[in-house]
Amino acid sequence: MSINLNKVTELKKLSDENKIQLVAVTKNRNTQDIENLINQNILNFGENRVQEAQKKFIILKNKFDNLFLHLI
Repeated sequence: MSINLNKVTELKKLSDENKIQLVAVTKNRNTQDIENLINQNILNFGENRVQEAQKKFIILKNKFDNLFLHLI
């Protein structure tokens, strides 16, 4: 399933306007999908499995130092 970047932009705008912290859940998403979100200035991510988070975010944290990760 692809990411609807128009919807992401809309949600990001609403969250910024209303001072709401947007957390993107990355379950079943690959690092390219996550990079697409980072390029949309989405920097808060949640994952529910430590093993999956380690695989994805060790790589991404080396590339992008401004990410915030949450275990959900």
